[in-house]
Amino acid sequence: MPTRGPKSFARVRVYWKKERQTARNPTLAEMFIATRKEKRTKRKPGDPRDKFIQKAILEEAKKKHDEKIKSLQKDYEDKRQQDKQELANGLQSLLSQIQQQNPYMSFYLIMFGSLLLDGQS
Repeated sequence: MPTRGPKSFARVRVYWKKERQTARNPTLAEMFIATRKEKRTKRKPGDPRDKFIQKAILEEAKKKHDEKIKSLQKDYEDKRQQDKQELANGLQSLLSQIQQQNPYMSFYLIMFGSLLLDGQS
């Protein structure tokens, strides 16, 4: 849809030549683009189209932000679970070494270890 209003193609052609500082006439494709290009200066402040565009940009940014937060939360939770597992394995290894060195303390170590490991999960 032409958006130039009552301007003739001759006036558009002259403006096009002046803008590009050339003597050649624009092609039909260039004229088509020049006559259908919307100028933002035509819009008045508070135009509904501007609000729609701002809303779409804001929604897209919010969506990307939410995705990034979910990704970070998932990464954090995975790392936390991995750290818990490593801590539990290290604690089990330590308790088994102490139990091997002090067999008479095995009952107490088993109780202590089970309390600690249950608290980790």
